Amino acid sequence: MPATYNGVGTLYYGKRNRSVRIAPCRSCGRVAHLESYDTRLWFVIIFIPVLPLGRKRIIDACPACTRHFVAGADEYEQARQLQVSAAQEEYRRSPSPLTALKLHGTLLAFHEIEQAESLRQSARQKFPTDGEMLVGMAAQLGQAAVYEPMAELYEAAHRLRPDLPEVRVELALRRIDSGRLEEARKLLDFLEAPGAARRHSLGPLDTLALHYQKKGRHQEALEIAQHLLDELPRIGQIHRFRAFVARSEKALGRYDSMLPARAFPQRVLPR
Repeated sequence: MPATYNGVGTLYYGKRNRSVRIAPCRSCGRVAHLESYDTRLWFVIIFIPVLPLGRKRIIDACPACTRHFVAGADEYEQARQLQVSAAQEEYRRSPSPLTALKLHGTLLAFHEIEQAESLRQSARQKFPTDGEMLVGMAAQLGQAAVYEPMAELYEAAHRLRPDLPEVRVELALRRIDSGRLEEARKLLDFLEAPGAARRHSLGPLDTLALHYQKKGRHQEALEIAQHLLDELPRIGQIHRFRAFVARSEKALGRYDSMLPARAFPQRVLPR
C-alpha cells in the first residue's frame, strides 16, 4: 500500500473504470461498499505528484480499513479480456451447464457482476431443470461474496433437486441463522441417519445443537449430541463437547450422563 512520511512517498491519483459492490471486506470482515478502479501510483513530494510509477488496478478497496488488492492495470485488463472472451466463445460454441458455470465463474472473478447476472438469467431459461448448475453458480457467488442472489439460487436448486446434500446444508444454515430450527433439522435429517459420519461432515448438526441449547431447548440439543457421540466417539473426550452436554443435562436435572468416563493418559511410574 502507498505510504508517505512528511509528505514524501507514494500515493494513488485518479479513478477510472470504477465499480462498487456491497460485500464483507476480506481483511476486516465489515460489510462495506468495496471499490475497484484503475488508478496511477505516483512518487510524491509534499503530496505533489512528481514521478509516475505505473498504472494499477485497485480491487475491493475497503473504506473502513483501507486495505485492498492491487494488480498492474494493463496486465489485469489484458487478462480480463483474454479470459472472459475465451469463456464467452466456449459457451457460444458449446452451450451447456458446464460452460455456463465456467463463464459465470470467470465473470465473477473479474467483478463483472452485471454480466454474470445476465448470464444466470439466460442460462436458467436455457437449462431450466439443471439443479447442479444452480448449485455451482450459488457456490461461485458465495466465493465472490455476492450473497443475495446466492440464497435465491439455493432455494431454486432445492426445488429442483431436494436430495442434494450441499443444498440442504446451505439452506439449513440459513434457517438456523433466522431461528427456524425445526425447518433446519428437517433439512439435516440425512445427517442424523446411522453411519452419516462416513459420508458427510456433521458440523452443521453441531451448529444446530448449539442453537437449540441457546434457545433453552435442551432435550433436542442432547438428542443431537447423543447422535454425534454415537457417530464420533472421540468427541466424548473433547472438553468443549463435554461442557456442552453437561450444561444441557444439568438444565434437565439429569444425573446419569451420556458422556463416557474421561480417558487419562497412563503415567509410567519411575522404578
